[in-house]
Amino acid sequence: MTTVSNAFDHYLQHHSLPRRNEITDRNNMRAVLAAIGGRTAASISPLDIDRYTQQRLKGKYSKRSVKPGTVRREIVTLQAVLNFCARKGLIEGGGIYSFSKPTDGPPRDKWLTEEQQTEVLADLWKADIDVQIFVRMGLTYGVRRGAMMGLSFGPQVNFLTGAIDFNEPGSRQTRKKRPVVPMTKSIRGDLEMVFKAKGRGQKVLARNTAALFAAHMDRVGYGWVTPHVLKHTAITLMLRAGVRDSEVAKMTGTDLRTIHSVYRHHTLGELADIAEARGV
Repeated sequence: MTTVSNAFDHYLQHHSLPRRNEITDRNNMRAVLAAIGGRTAASISPLDIDRYTQQRLKGKYSKRSVKPGTVRREIVTLQAVLNFCARKGLIEGGGIYSFSKPTDGPPRDKWLTEEQQTEVLADLWKADIDVQIFVRMGLTYGVRRGAMMGLSFGPQVNFLTGAIDFNEPGSRQTRKKRPVVPMTKSIRGDLEMVFKAKGRGQKVLARNTAALFAAHMDRVGYGWVTPHVLKHTAITLMLRAGVRDSEVAKMTGTDLRTIHSVYRHHTLGELADIAEARGV
């Protein structure tokens, strides 16, 4: 009989996944395997998942309580594993697995104002060059942490055309699109400096860049700024500057619906100006 742990092993071995997705799936399944890894996959019921959800939200299987969004991702991954193995005939009587999940929390809406962004950039010289590139790219292009950390010198960083392609060669396209963007003068200068030291085929950023970034932001008094805040700031300030929604979506690789639902509320000042201009 196939256990949940067996099903996950089979999923990793036979389901084509980019390396970064495999790491994410392993992280998402860690608590699930601790809870029900030894159970027969065919025996898992919606009631079991409801019980798991309640226990997870109270902090079981981890050192601290977790957010609903975390548990949601764990259950989504479990569903993918069970449905994949069911299609392969490895789960007796397996149908389509669909479990209830905790609802996502409200959108994370922290962002840097124009003045705060200026302060962050003014202090950037104090940071390691990798952190400087990380911050500049995050604030310029509004891309996700994974896109920046996956960037390599070669086809992705083209000094001849002046373009940066955040899509890793050979990686599977997902719903989280990654853009191709032009280098700014400052980013190009930083990239050329690092390229001379590393060379073609090497990762642009060191593996510990995210940790160095967090430490730097804490030192300069902006410890609350995460990679997601950089993305949120880039998109919000583009919209506040009057850049069209479609252009912001293309530059940042963000779905247009997300631009409208998550970021547009930061530009209510524009609507206030329109209302005032009517003079009613």
